[in-house]
Amino acid sequence: MKTKRLTAALLAGSVMLCSSAFSVHAADAWKPEESGILTGGITVRDLQQADDRGMYSDMSERARLWYTDTQSPYAVYTYHFDQSGYDALYYAAPRRNILRYVLREGPYDETAYNNAIAIASKIMTKYGSDAEPYDLGDNKTFEIQISKQNGTFPQPVGSSDAADEMMTALAQAGLISGFYAWGQTAAYFELEHGYLTAYSAQQCEDWDAVAAWVQENHPECGFICVTDEASDGAETIGLANDEYLRSKCPVYAVTVPEGTAFADHFTLAADLYAEFGLYANARPSPKEDGGGEIIGKNALAIAGDADLNCKVNVIDAVLLARITADAADLTDAELPAQGKANADVTHDGAVNQDDLMKLLRYLSQQITKSELAA
Repeated sequence: MKTKRLTAALLAGSVMLCSSAFSVHAADAWKPEESGILTGGITVRDLQQADDRGMYSDMSERARLWYTDTQSPYAVYTYHFDQSGYDALYYAAPRRNILRYVLREGPYDETAYNNAIAIASKIMTKYGSDAEPYDLGDNKTFEIQISKQNGTFPQPVGSSDAADEMMTALAQAGLISGFYAWGQTAAYFELEHGYLTAYSAQQCEDWDAVAAWVQENHPECGFICVTDEASDGAETIGLANDEYLRSKCPVYAVTVPEGTAFADHFTLAADLYAEFGLYANARPSPKEDGGGEIIGKNALAIAGDADLNCKVNVIDAVLLARITADAADLTDAELPAQGKANADVTHDGAVNQDDLMKLLRYLSQQITKSELAA
C-alpha cells in the first residue's frame, strides 16, 4: 500500500513537470558492436575489427561504388572464428546513402502505411531530393535511398537534420517502431581466403628484408619459399589445394606456430601489409552466397520512451503503470517490442513496478537522463 501511495504521489507530481523531451541524434556513427545477427546465429558482437590499415583496399573501392562517397571510405574488416572450426573473414560496408524506418507491429493498416509514405516523401522533397520510400516487401519495412550524382551522393545523405526531422515526424505520429539513420544498415560479404600470410613472389622485390623483419619481430614464426623444385612447407600453407597459390609459384610465406589464433594470424597479416604492402593471399574475393545485411542501432531505443514518440514524459509513466497492472490489455501497436525494451529501465528483462519507480524518479528530477539509461 505504501508503494502504491508513493507511486501515485510521484505520478501526480510528474504531471506538473515539462514534457522531459530531449534531442535524439539519429545520425550517430554505425557501431558494429551494437548491431544484430549475421547468419547462423553469429552476431556482430562476435566480430572484432581487424584490418584498420586498408589491407583489402580493393574491396573498399568496390563497395564505395555503391554505398559510400569516394571521399568517405565507410568500411571495416572483421573476423570470426566459427565454432565448427572454420575461420571466416568478413567485409562490412555501412550504407551511408540509405535511411530505413519500420512501421509498428500489428495487422496491415493501409492508412498508417500511406501516412508514413506521405510524411517521409514530403520531408525528402523539402531537402531537395526526389527519393521516395520503397517497401522492402513486408508492408512494414521501408528504405529511402539516395542515388549518386556525378560520382558522389547529394545532400541530405549523412545529414542529421534530415534524419532527425523524419524520425520525429514519424514517431510522433505513432507510426513507427524502428528508425535507422544514414549508415545504420550495412552490407557484408564473406571473403574467400587461404593461408593469410602466403604471398606470390611478385608482391615484393626484397624478400630478404621481409625475412629479417619476421626474425626480429616474430621469432616464433617461420619464413619459407615454396617452388616446384622445393616444396617443403607447401602442405602447411595449403599450396597443394589452392588454385591461386599453385598458379603463382614461387610463393613466400610467413608460417605461424600450430594453434595460433586466427585473430593473431590476421593481425600479423595486417602488420606485413603495413610494413611491406603485402596483401594476404592476394586480394580475397566475395563468396557468391556469402553476402548479407547487418542492422545497426535503432534510433528509437531511448530509455524510458515506452510510447516511441522520441520524448520521455508522464505519458510513458502512465503506459508503464498500465503494463505493470495488466500488460495483456495492450496491443502490439500500443506497445511495440522496442517500446517494451525501452520501458525496462532496470535492465532485468521484465517491465514491472521497479521500472515505473525509476522512471518516476527521473521525471521528478531525482536522477539524470544518463542515470535513467544506466
